[in-house]
Amino acid sequence: MHKFDRNGSLIWSLDFPGYNPRTIGNICTDGKHVFIATHFDIAFLKNITIFKISQDGCHG
Repeated sequence: MHKFDRNGSLIWSLDFPGYNPRTIGNICTDGKHVFIATHFDIAFLKNITIFKISQDGCHG
């Protein structure tokens, strides 16, 4: 994953196999799961995609 900071927001560009690498969204984490709202639904906070990643991948 590639991290971008846009106006103080934590933004990720996803680059998972089989996943659209252009899909970006806001991110929040509880330390075990990462909750990502895709740009298609970011205004409505729908269709939240959840990825399990290591804490090493959650900075910020």
